[in-house]
Amino acid sequence: MKTYFQTEIIKAIFQHPEAKRQWLEISFKGCRVEITSRYWDPCLKLIFLQHKKNYIEAFYLCEKPVNDEMVWDMPINLDLKISKYGEKFYNWFQCFGFVENRTKLFDSVEELLYQDLFNPLLAPIKNGRTLYPIKWYIDPGIIVASFQKTPKYRLTDNKIKFDGRILYQIQLLRSLPEAWLEMGELGGFVEYEENLSQEGICWLQKGRYLPKVYGNAKIRDNANVYGQVIVNGNADISENATVHASKSWKIIVTNNAKISGNAFIRNKFCDCDLWFGENMAIQEDIERKLMQQPELVNLYQEK
Repeated sequence: MKTYFQTEIIKAIFQHPEAKRQWLEISFKGCRVEITSRYWDPCLKLIFLQHKKNYIEAFYLCEKPVNDEMVWDMPINLDLKISKYGEKFYNWFQCFGFVENRTKLFDSVEELLYQDLFNPLLAPIKNGRTLYPIKWYIDPGIIVASFQKTPKYRLTDNKIKFDGRILYQIQLLRSLPEAWLEMGELGGFVEYEENLSQEGICWLQKGRYLPKVYGNAKIRDNANVYGQVIVNGNADISENATVHASKSWKIIVTNNAKISGNAFIRNKFCDCDLWFGENMAIQEDIERKLMQQPELVNLYQEK
């Protein structure tokens, strides 16, 4: 039963697409199974305990030290005891025994496991709640940990003056596994929250040089901006576009420039600043274009 149960966990949890996106990790310790992720709040674990052949307990465990003492809570805690009624199966804990017209019956043990155990535990993973920091309420005699939904990032107190404006460095409030970014990481600088969407996985990547976005410029969807990139005016970078300034060269996106689609802009091979302004609309791979036709670099020089 133990091997069977562990196999069902792998089938139910780890074969779900969201489990792959969140890079879940599993460990087996006798009759105890622990699931964690580098992208989850460090205090969070999903634990399965097989107490008896037909008795399974599963819960999300949140633990953290407070004033030299470890506090804990379980936002979701489920007990399942597989029992049989005729040719059907049911969870003894639903009604503490079989109750006619009240107890749910299932055709197989697998169906019972999925409906009464795996589906409720998968819900926070499927809706992405496990990627947000756990919310704690701690008072004398009361400790509550709960899943929550928070913005993608916040404006920190780290600010700079640039081009006559005050810009604020951003910090992730939740993980973005698709972008290999963990909760707490710092990014580039923005003037307002409107400069960088709270939706999608768009981000201003931290490196030797930090991107700066201000004015009415917007970064949206899954767009990513790296290095010494300056985005201002009414410029818009969206969809799956990437703008990557290499070395110490700048890329300036300004005026009413629109960069979208699968556009890829990088100045690694042209060794110069690049400029995109006026009413330019870019949806192509500019790096490849300039590698094939270097003389076209003049099209992307500041006018």
